[in-house]
Amino acid sequence: PLKQELKTLKSQKDGRTTEIAKEEAGLESIRLNLVDHEKALSSIQNDLNETIDRIRRKEGDIRVTKQRIESKILNLH
Repeated sequence: PLKQELKTLKSQKDGRTTEIAKEEAGLESIRLNLVDHEKALSSIQNDLNETIDRIRRKEGDIRVTKQRIESKILNLH
């Protein structure tokens, strides 16, 4: 009976070890997927920041052009 109990416990241990290995593999897959999504998000954030910078530069150019036009109009009077 003791040998049978040890055999049963070893079998249960082996089964749990296999389950743990499967869970770890699943977690690693999820982690890698998360890393890929984080890289994609970072790229999108960089693109967004560049777009915002271009918009701000254009707005600055528009302000300067508007001021020049207003100045020329005032000088005409």
